[in-house]
Amino acid sequence: QRAQEVADLDSESVKSVELGLRAQRAGLSYELIAYVMQRKNLIFRDSDFFNVADGETRHKGLEAALQYQINEQWLWSMAASAGEHRYEDDRLIGGVAIDGNDVDSAPSLVANSQLRWSPRSNLSFELEWLKQDDYYTDAENFHAYAGHSLFNLRAEWHLDSTLKLTARVRNLTDKAYAERADFSSFSGDRYFPGEPRSLYLGAHLSF
Repeated sequence: QRAQEVADLDSESVKSVELGLRAQRAGLSYELIAYVMQRKNLIFRDSDFFNVADGETRHKGLEAALQYQINEQWLWSMAASAGEHRYEDDRLIGGVAIDGNDVDSAPSLVANSQLRWSPRSNLSFELEWLKQDDYYTDAENFHAYAGHSLFNLRAEWHLDSTLKLTARVRNLTDKAYAERADFSSFSGDRYFPGEPRSLYLGAHLSF
């Protein structure tokens, strides 16, 4: 990477333990997973855009998925991942000790939820909410992206067994957000803009 000549790499290793619970009853199904994880020989990029080898991080969190059939017309589902992701590394990056810092580009919460309405057997509408929490964009934890919440809307209409019409509105509220954000000492804060409000129409024909 640029003037970097020595890589000194080793295979990345991961040690993890997971404990899960899955159940289903009376229109409700859910799955819960708790985990702890340690990663060694990790490669990450510092604020000067050099690849740093032999990194170490630790992770712990909870993942959940749920689906609930409210009645014949309404279905609610959600999935979420909440966790703590930290460096376990005693080196200095940019003159700053990163041991105990949050891992950059790793939000502590990512979630989505869908509410589906089917007024008829061949017609359905779905409202989706997407949540991404804030996260640091550098290992030193000096710069951050504020995160975002988005709404999407979808519809399906099966005219018959061969023809289906679809419509999708992405980013319903036309929110300005970043698909990805990072920081470097060369360019400063950098954002990769997400899609503005967009409408997609489709027709699917089966033979």
